[in-house]
Amino acid sequence: MIPTNLAVKLVERSWWLGFLRLKHAGTKKHQESMLSVSNSRPLSQMLTRDCHSDQVKRAEIKVAAFIVEHNLPFRVMDHLSGLVSTSFPDSKIAQDFSSKRTKTRSIIKNVMAKRFRDQLEEVLKDVKFSVIIDETTDIAAKKQLAIVVRLYCNWEKRVTSSFFKLIEVTAADADHITAAVLDSFEKVGIPTSNIIGFAADTTNVMIGSHHSVATLLKVKIPDLFTMKCLTPLCFTCM
Repeated sequence: MIPTNLAVKLVERSWWLGFLRLKHAGTKKHQESMLSVSNSRPLSQMLTRDCHSDQVKRAEIKVAAFIVEHNLPFRVMDHLSGLVSTSFPDSKIAQDFSSKRTKTRSIIKNVMAKRFRDQLEEVLKDVKFSVIIDETTDIAAKKQLAIVVRLYCNWEKRVTSSFFKLIEVTAADADHITAAVLDSFEKVGIPTSNIIGFAADTTNVMIGSHHSVATLLKVKIPDLFTMKCLTPLCFTCM
């Protein structure tokens, strides 16, 4: 049996806590908190919404990949985005599909390109491959060096060519081009010993017998196989 004085104290404490609870319920802060809770969505709706949002993003990425694969202009997306929504009114994904040229360009540049580049870099760390390069000058009179790698693709079971990188070079001589090629692989952890072949146009800077990109690469990679690009030779014959 609980002593009388202890029972009185428990009743007083219970009454006091109840009074504080009622007093707090009338405060502005409590009412605002309760309002935010009442307006929040159930967890099931939040999970459904996230799933739907992922489906919309997946659709936008697939369409962006379609634009790249078929070499279509980004301006097409200004019309296609609205066409998808109006053509499929019974699809919630189509209704929320919104990817015009600015967003599509951003998806390709910041999402797809980075993903594919990271995958290619990881593959090149473990396989042998050849390098094809070509130097050009853009409209801003800046020298650009395009690097393409050619390798055997295990998942496609065939030899493929993949664009690796476009880098700006300060000069178009053999030393600068060679340094740019080697640095582009070494900076991402790709061993230059994996390079087994090199091809470029028939200029002396690229394939010359004395102090060319080919000869400088052979100093670094003694067993490197070099080959002149056949296209310039065909044009010369014609």
